[in-house]
Formats: sequence, structure tokens, C-alpha cells
Amino acid sequence: MRRRASLNIPVLFLVLFALALSPPAAAKKKSKKAKAQRHFVIDTDLSVTYDDNILNYSDADLDLFANDLGGGKFAIQSKDDWIIVPEIRAGYQGLGLRGKAASLILGYRYYGYANNDVRRYSRIWLVARQYVVAGGYAQLSIGYIPSYYYRNLLFKPPGSTSSIFMEAKFSKPSLAVEFGYDIRQNLKGSAAYIYQHKSFQKEFEYRDLNTHGFDLEAIWRAADIIKLWGAYGFEFAGARGADMADTIQDVSYNAWDMTVGARYYSKFLKSQAPELVTSFKFRRINYQTGRRPDLFRRHLFYYGRNDNNYDLKFGTACRMPWELRLELGYEFAQKKADLPDEYPSLVRNIPETTAQLESRLNYKSNSYTLRISRQF
Repeated sequence: MRRRASLNIPVLFLVLFALALSPPAAAKKKSKKAKAQRHFVIDTDLSVTYDDNILNYSDADLDLFANDLGGGKFAIQSKDDWIIVPEIRAGYQGLGLRGKAASLILGYRYYGYANNDVRRYSRIWLVARQYVVAGGYAQLSIGYIPSYYYRNLLFKPPGSTSSIFMEAKFSKPSLAVEFGYDIRQNLKGSAAYIYQHKSFQKEFEYRDLNTHGFDLEAIWRAADIIKLWGAYGFEFAGARGADMADTIQDVSYNAWDMTVGARYYSKFLKSQAPELVTSFKFRRINYQTGRRPDLFRRHLFYYGRNDNNYDLKFGTACRMPWELRLELGYEFAQKKADLPDEYPSLVRNIPETTAQLESRLNYKSNSYTLRISRQF
């Protein structure tokens, strides 16, 4: 029987958010001018999300999980979960080099899963921004995830004739350099380079990835009540397995994505300043391995594979008493994989058609989020 784990959120964040919910006596007396002169700021967020497919398993895998099958394939206690995410950002906003505006932000976020301890993780990051010309800035971002559970994967111990499932986890440092400029009063653009490294434990070191990405983004304030944005990104991910023996999987890939979004600022209920927001993202992943699947299923699902990923979001936000901000959001995610028609003929004793094999990779998920935030 699967046990239900207790949720232990760090006490520090609960205390900080309790402080955020408690309006200081002098808060209403602060003038806008005083806020503008404030150099040190602390932002706090607390969100609650319900996700109906936390590991984005396919329907075939979810059927195995529901029937307690899989032979050790699953480490989770439930396919869905409630996720509590406290976040704190502390920073300085003021003057930097040559007397121009600058900021330095340190952030920490914790993902607490109510029923699945194995999925809990945290992320820390530092963002430094320096304006170099009027309306133009340079920004450096550094992030780190100490340990992230990917899923259970097959591993064949040395000297063994059979494989077993093990928990696959990785750490991920990242670095990004961004340049932005106000092209016009109502039009902003930015370009960024992003580097990420995933490092798995020794049993799955062939999955270690070095990723180089480039992003372009434009934000247009089309009117007082409408903001539009679009982004394009592409990346190259080289896996350690590409330089290992031919019997090892190579998960290297190239990818590109496009995002469009819009935000509507309502003129009604000015004190609450309600907003509506939506975005859509399409991401295409092309796996690069030249290692074809053989009679023994090695390299299965990577040769010639392309993934189409879709992400659709809707949300609303408004101001609340005590300088709080409330947000509600919905997100739908879907993956559709595309495999070469020759797959079934390459692998021995595999009765599925190519379409059936693709269905073992495809997934859908829905998530719903409530977030409360405050700066103080």
C-alpha cells in the first residue's frame, strides 16, 4: 500500500509569509516617494498547485501505475499531487557603475510535494542587472538546483545479466547573460545566452547534458490596457553518452521554441487593478543520435525521434488589501512524439506499431495554481 507522506515546508518561509500577510501599522502612511527611495526590498510568494500528472507519464505508464505493475518503474506514491511553493527574493535596487541604475537579487524557492517526497527540491539563484545606457541594460543570472528527481530508469549492474529500475536524479547549475533595450517607449527587446549542465549519478552518467541556448524576446505595450509579447529560442544539448561506447544511449538533441502571450489590464475596479493573461508555447525537440535501435531494444525511442510540445496558460491577477497580490492560473501541457516508421522492424519481439510506440511517449497534464505575493 502506498503511504501518504507528511509535508514539511521550511519554517523560515512560513514565518516570512506570515509577516507579509500582517500589514505593518505604518504601511498606509508610506508615500510613493518613500517607496521609490527604498534600496533594499524583500519579495515573498506562496503558491499552491494541483498537478494531475506530476511526472508527465504517458497513459500506458499511468495504467501500469494504477494497477501496481511496472516492476519497480515507479518511485512516486501518486500520479497527481498538491505542490506548495514558498519563495523569497531579497535584493538591492539603486545606483551602480557610473551612477546608473542597478539591482542585485538573491532568490530561493522550495517545491514541497504533499504525497511524493522523492519529488521535493529547491532552487537558488542570483541576478545582477546594470544599466549601461538610457533604457539599455546588461544582466547576469546564476542558478543552481542541488538535486532533482527525474524518474526511475533501467540500469544493468556490472556482471549482471538483467536490468533493474533505479531512481535517476541530477543536479543543475545554470548561467545566463542577457542584454535588453527599450527600442521605443512602448517596445522592449532582449537577447540572452543560457548555459545549463545536468549531472546525473554515476549509473546514468551517459545522460549528463551540456546545453547552450539563445533567446530573443520582444514586449510591446500596444495600448494602456494591452501588453503583447513574443519570444523565440533555440538550444543545442550534447550528452556524455555520445562520446561513450556504441552500446550506450545518446540523448543529445537540438530544440527550438516560440512563445506568444498577451496581458489585459482592466479599467474596472481600479483599486483591485484586475488583469487577464494568456500565453502559448510550442517547442520542437529533434534527437540527434545516429545509433539505431537493435534487436535487443538498445537505444529505443531516440533514433530519428522528434517531439512536439505544447503549453497553454490562462490566468488572472488582482491587488488585495495590505499590498497583497492574488493570482489564479491554469496550465495545459502536451507532448506528441514522432518516430520513424521502421521502428517495429528494427526490434525483435515488439508487437506494437509505430503509432503505438509513440503513444508510450505522449502525455497530457493539467495544473491549477493559486499564488499570493507581497513586497515589503
